[in-house]
Amino acid sequence: MTAELPVPTWTWRASIRLELRALGWMLGVTLPTVTVLGFVVATAAPALGVGLVDGTWWSDALNAVVWAVYMAVISAIPTVVGAVVALPFTMVLGLLMRPVRHRAVHVVATSLLAGTLAAVPFLFVSDAWVLATPVVLAAGAAGALARHGVFRRADRAREARPTTIEPAAAVDLGA
Repeated sequence: MTAELPVPTWTWRASIRLELRALGWMLGVTLPTVTVLGFVVATAAPALGVGLVDGTWWSDALNAVVWAVYMAVISAIPTVVGAVVALPFTMVLGLLMRPVRHRAVHVVATSLLAGTLAAVPFLFVSDAWVLATPVVLAAGAAGALARHGVFRRADRAREARPTTIEPAAAVDLGA
């Protein structure tokens, strides 16, 4: 879709709003979802997750939910710090993407930026792929969902306001 973009001039306020939306998506949806999916894969493939399978499906489901909540709680502070650190990068990306008209390019660029910035701290820790993979996937998805949400919100606001103003009908006062 190549319609008019919601922010013709990118501002710090737009960057902060995008970061807050991504933060909400990350902690509320994408990180718990990726954690549960990772746990399900680990329990379905015992070679990947030794010791996670105890034989009952309800205990595995309960463990997945507990791990999702646990990951969201322990990730809250690092995620907020990461959002603050990512703010200048989001601002620069927004400025660089102003001439680009395709919304999909904006969404993909935001997703790649979020995933890349989430992966940077894990570069310095050996064998951190078990934690890095869900965090990077969740951050990329959160960035994409947040950017798409900005477009969706702008579309709704554009549809709500009238596009043309109809002239008032002439009133005959001579009768």
